[in-house]
Amino acid sequence: MYDSFPPLSRDLLDSVNELSFLDEHLEISNGRIKRVLDIGAGYGRLAHRALSAFPKLDHFYCTDGVATSTFLCDYYLDYRQLKPRASTIALDEIDQFDGSGIDLAINVHSFSEMTLGAIEGWFNRLEKWNIPYLFIIPNDPTSFMSIEKNHERQDFLPIIEHAGYREIARRPIIENPDIRRYTGNSDHFFLFAKN
Repeated sequence: MYDSFPPLSRDLLDSVNELSFLDEHLEISNGRIKRVLDIGAGYGRLAHRALSAFPKLDHFYCTDGVATSTFLCDYYLDYRQLKPRASTIALDEIDQFDGSGIDLAINVHSFSEMTLGAIEGWFNRLEKWNIPYLFIIPNDPTSFMSIEKNHERQDFLPIIEHAGYREIARRPIIENPDIRRYTGNSDHFFLFAKN
């Protein structure tokens, strides 16, 4: 359809959009953010794009609750030759991980797939590690809902606030309202800072 442009993946477009938002608010390209933790990193697509776009990033840690994703992520980071600037943390090793010194935690559509108990566990760690910034994309446009074992949904915004985070920026993922309407995507970026 657009012969003058190379093929683009949805993952690439999502990554560029997410990283542009973060750079706008946190100046990652200027070296203000050095260490990042991606909770629910999947196969590592955001680590790849972040480390490629921002050479001043020191380290990008990837973790995921699905063991297969962690395995694929470790393989992908190796394939993209991102090690030692990127690494995976298996979920059963997270309690031994020293998260102090991390500047930004990221969660893209992952907390919304966890139970309230699992989300609380992560926020206990974020508090312990004293991570100053938190970037979340929930599965609902402007609310933060867990998914419980009985398929009931619970609001986890109180957990975010109890951990000492306050919202400092938000915007629709797709800024153009016409494109939002055509795609049916009303999700938002949310950036929080520690009080």
